[in-house]
Amino acid sequence: MTKQVSIVANYIKERTKNAQFIVISLRNNMFELAARLVGVYKVNHMTKSVTIENRDFISRGAVAASSARQAGGGGPATTAVAS
Repeated sequence: MTKQVSIVANYIKERTKNAQFIVISLRNNMFELAARLVGVYKVNHMTKSVTIENRDFISRGAVAASSARQAGGGGPATTAVAS
């Protein structure tokens, strides 16, 4: 399954020169190639979101920590936004 996710992620990345895509995924292979990540979560019956410029996030090495949290489940849904 991981290879299929990588194929789709690369397909989307190749086509973002003239378009934007919003992809909802919890798969690392999908959001590692995104330009920007938007996490959506709920606190006290209110929906909140956080946006991360993915290049900054990767350069700080936080992807490994995020991957460990995602593997455990219960984390926020992640939307990969390629632009």
